[in-house]
Amino acid sequence: FLIFFILYLLVVGRLAQLALRRLFGLADNFFNLILGVFAVFVSLTSLAGVAILFLPLNFWVLAIVFVLNTVIYILLRRWTLNIKEALVVSEGLLEDGVSYKEKFVTIVFLILVGYGFYLLYSSSTGKSILSPWQTIDPQYIFIFFLSLITLGSLIFTKLKTSTIVFFLILQTFLLHSYLPLTHKLIYGADGWRHIANEQRVLEGKEFLQAELSGTAYINSTTGILKSTVGQLSYSNFWAANVILAKAFKSELLSVTRWFLPILWSVVFPILLYEIALAFGWGRRRSLFFAWLGLLPFAWASAGSFSLPVNFGLLIWLFLVLLILKRAIFPIKEQKLVLAIAGVSLFFGYSLYFILFWVVWGIIEFLSLQSAKYINLKKLISVLSVA
Repeated sequence: FLIFFILYLLVVGRLAQLALRRLFGLADNFFNLILGVFAVFVSLTSLAGVAILFLPLNFWVLAIVFVLNTVIYILLRRWTLNIKEALVVSEGLLEDGVSYKEKFVTIVFLILVGYGFYLLYSSSTGKSILSPWQTIDPQYIFIFFLSLITLGSLIFTKLKTSTIVFFLILQTFLLHSYLPLTHKLIYGADGWRHIANEQRVLEGKEFLQAELSGTAYINSTTGILKSTVGQLSYSNFWAANVILAKAFKSELLSVTRWFLPILWSVVFPILLYEIALAFGWGRRRSLFFAWLGLLPFAWASAGSFSLPVNFGLLIWLFLVLLILKRAIFPIKEQKLVLAIAGVSLFFGYSLYFILFWVVWGIIEFLSLQSAKYINLKKLISVLSVA
């Protein structure tokens, strides 16, 4: 099943990438193939999330979900063949020739990252601790800082864009591994609560209604509503963990530890880079923008915990990228794709369902106020407020 799952994501992800290129102008490169795979994975988990609200996620239900998801992308690809290809935003010119000094700095960066992973791995514990910093080797802070500064300097070299994006992914993975690599369990009660529900889905059982001891909570209209909203908000996240557990034949505990740290590390830097390109920034400024994503602690924490809100943020950022692409090169066919994607957010974290429609609505309004292309300065300020 694992080999089938990987091949499925790559093949259908390629269909998604080609469709997104024609519709939204995403460049035809390996990193946008990753975004295509991400889109396929998200739609797969959304469909499975709908299914688990009504049916046990057994072999046949899962098979129907996979087939239906495939049909969607085949039809999307065939539909986009007759559409005029959207404008691809240029990444800017790349100078040739990498100096020995730049190669040396590259080697230093890789050594620092490798040593950082070693420090985290050697700090692993199964004991009860209040903070990961009780077990992490103090050297890690300095090594991470040095690797971060070294990577920042590499952005302004003649290294290929693809190489630097790969290094950004590597650095992001080092950042988010500080939790899963240093503890055999997981931090926080939320993860355990989600594992309990996912285990029931994995076993083909129905959901247990939320209940507070000694109250009539579940018998009240408010209690039932909260339970239903909770299931809707978490269903795609639960489905994602269950599918990964089945594919890798792994315990849900391991999946919960590594799901978001890996997914976030791979997808988040690419999204930031593509969003910066959509703003009209050049290659170096866009890479620097992606590098800045390593600095806020809120994002460092979000990518380290496998929680529905953090999974939802990745999905929302991906859709924001598509909205920005539409602002650059609007065609009517984009509206249908964005509308369907926006509706699918109803089966994810509810905050992002609201934010998606607010952001899209504001940008559509600003687009109508401009002669041809939206004013990017206005767009940046609107996104900052959102």
